[in-house]
Amino acid sequence: MNSAGVFLPIEFDKFDMKEWDKTFEINLNAPLLLVEGLQKNLESGASIVNISSTDGMTGAITGIAYSATKAALNNLTQSLANVLAPKKIRANAIAPGWIGDGMQAPKELLKEAALFNPLGKVGSYEEIANVVSFLLSEKSSYINGTTIIVDGGDSSTNYLLKKEAEM
Repeated sequence: MNSAGVFLPIEFDKFDMKEWDKTFEINLNAPLLLVEGLQKNLESGASIVNISSTDGMTGAITGIAYSATKAALNNLTQSLANVLAPKKIRANAIAPGWIGDGMQAPKELLKEAALFNPLGKVGSYEEIANVVSFLLSEKSSYINGTTIIVDGGDSSTNYLLKKEAEM
């Protein structure tokens, strides 16, 4: 499992190419180099799981480099799935939404995120770990090249828009 990642909340008008490059080095290049380095040691039936983000599907306002790397990681995961499939090695990604325990976001922001989530909460690391465990198991033997969204419905609904309309 690869869960390397950095989020640098930079406003676009303060854009810094060094921050962009640093984000790509950690969020995209590191997973590629990890798989490239391990590929000779991966046996048939192995499973690669990359941790992406829903921001890689929706974009962001203050983290455009982060969003771009996570979108690229989703595509890299699909490419790895194609390249490694002849060796019977699978590659998938998980795109979490807001995760509450341990996330470095301010508590008030997490409370607000929970209010706008269809399930009324933010996720936990355990809920993400459950999906990782599934993807590493034989129960997911026919899943390859997919990004699974784990966000309580945030990205698949207009729930946020509905909540805003109620306010």
